[in-house]
Amino acid sequence: MRSRSSRWILALGATLYLAACSGSTETRAAFERGRALFESTATTDASSNALTCATCHGTASRGAHDTGAPLFGAPLRRSFWGGAEVDFLRSVNHCRRSFMRAAVDLTAGDDTAEALTAYLESTPGDAAPQPFTVVRTIIDVPIGNAARGAAVVESACGRCHGDADGNGRLPPHTPSLRADFQRAHAQYTPAERRLIFIEKVRHGCFLGYGGTMPPFAEEALTDSELADLLAFVGL
Repeated sequence: MRSRSSRWILALGATLYLAACSGSTETRAAFERGRALFESTATTDASSNALTCATCHGTASRGAHDTGAPLFGAPLRRSFWGGAEVDFLRSVNHCRRSFMRAAVDLTAGDDTAEALTAYLESTPGDAAPQPFTVVRTIIDVPIGNAARGAAVVESACGRCHGDADGNGRLPPHTPSLRADFQRAHAQYTPAERRLIFIEKVRHGCFLGYGGTMPPFAEEALTDSELADLLAFVGL
């Protein structure tokens, strides 16, 4: 059964979508604000946040190595995070707290919640729950191809970490994939560092690992691509 806040969000989205068809000035304003928020760090109250919804999510389709599913139609979905969450607004707050350093949750009726919902409801999207297969058991992957790994780093990691040496990183605290990672785990053997890197990629800040990184599910990054990434960064 949907929670009261989820039903409120769905009702709001339906109302806004119908109003948009009639060209309501108020609804167009909410849509434009939602679009701006989707691409802005102002979605959270954290002054140190450098991420936006668009950092991890597309709207109409999944981009290459997007960690998050496309979000048009998301307020109509029955579940999120591979079935771990069933409330749209709670799933939004989950992202905001885990990755964007938010300290205060959005609540039904917030201007930000209304605007984001108006935007995501503005265009018909996929209302079915999106696949999100978490790799829970960490095992090694075959040796990959470093040449192919360069493209994986750019597409999957570059939006936050910059290149493998940290040039162009987005949040200033984000470690580089080569030197910073090796230095932080110098007490481990090369084989152990390799498994630690794999776990960080697969679990992100969940399953007891910590940090503020989203997990790369199988739909976002294959084992073959992960193997190529490891080869490129020297693990």
